[in-house]
Amino acid sequence: LRNSENGSRVISLTSTAALDVPGPLRLDDLDWKARGRHEAHAAYCESKACNILFADELARREAERGSSVTAFSIHPGPTATVGAVRYELPKRYQQRLQMSAQQLERQAAQLGIRTSAQASLGPLWLADSPTRQLASGGFYLDTDRLYGGAPPAWRTSEAARELWQLSEQYTK
Repeated sequence: LRNSENGSRVISLTSTAALDVPGPLRLDDLDWKARGRHEAHAAYCESKACNILFADELARREAERGSSVTAFSIHPGPTATVGAVRYELPKRYQQRLQMSAQQLERQAAQLGIRTSAQASLGPLWLADSPTRQLASGGFYLDTDRLYGGAPPAWRTSEAARELWQLSEQYTK
């Protein structure tokens, strides 16, 4: 990545569900074993927060090196996919498993959400936009829309660094 003449980008898909995490992440319990009961929605939200922290830390590390590698996270928007409803709406998940691409498109239109093709436009925009127009480490909500709200309690440089270190340990 660092050897590219034009710079490289790492784009992490996330979700605004990350904003549902009420406080600091439980980085000491990423597998939820110490919490007793696994809560699917909370685990999903925390995993999306971790995707944002990954982009934050990669952007910080690469900037510190003077590298041309940039990193971003993006929420592709509510999308009619099979996986999107797996935990929250198990009946709809089972229904979507049986649906054709055309049926999924029709359902997306009826529900006012995006198809997979529409949801891909944000990440493609990030991949193709001039670097000078983007904020490395930015959390984008859509095409050309950087998250501008108050930073969630879990989005700290310390948490990003700790998550990175844990990831390094887990992947050795």
